[in-house]
Amino acid sequence: MTGATHGQPFVAAFEAGPPWATQFNPENSGDAGAALLTNWVNTL
Repeated sequence: MTGATHGQPFVAAFEAGPPWATQFNPENSGDAGAALLTNWVNTL
């Protein structure tokens, strides 16, 4: 689990084996989002 703060702490990402989810749109997050998606594809 990865946390973030925006007014108060919240869960931003969750991974439990193969399923994973994010609380943001990585494709709209510039270079950091592209790196996240690239790293995820490389794990498939």
